[in-house]
Amino acid sequence: MKLILTKSVNNLGARGAIIEVVSGYARNFLLPQGLAMEYSEAGEKKLRQQAEKTAKLAKKAAAASGKTAQKLQDASFELAVKASSSGSLYSAIHFKEVAELIQKRMSLAVSASELSSKLPLKHLGKFQLSFRRGSDHADFHLTLTGSIS
Repeated sequence: MKLILTKSVNNLGARGAIIEVVSGYARNFLLPQGLAMEYSEAGEKKLRQQAEKTAKLAKKAAAASGKTAQKLQDASFELAVKASSSGSLYSAIHFKEVAELIQKRMSLAVSASELSSKLPLKHLGKFQLSFRRGSDHADFHLTLTGSIS
């Protein structure tokens, strides 16, 4: 039976590959799991169009992440927090809070998983953080200031 793979399958091929398999394997596994569809000229054309659309979206996303990295490069943020008399924070600052701060101040969509720091954000002071999305990278500063109680 001739099929077009809609998803990559180990030992068969990549997405979009045209394969020939035993009809039982196709009817009992590949087709019900949504891993393949029966071969047709129209199906092949549809899959090609989807691949082109996905490539365009990926290109737009890459351009947007580059702009985000450019805007964040060497930026500086300040966050007021509560700390003890020794300068230790009562609660560590999480990257989710930093991402929300960036969203609020610069209107940039940044997720917590795209941020990193060499040091934990547990004390008052200035920290260097990194933003990484795909191949785009930016370093920026976060200063933790606050009331000592």
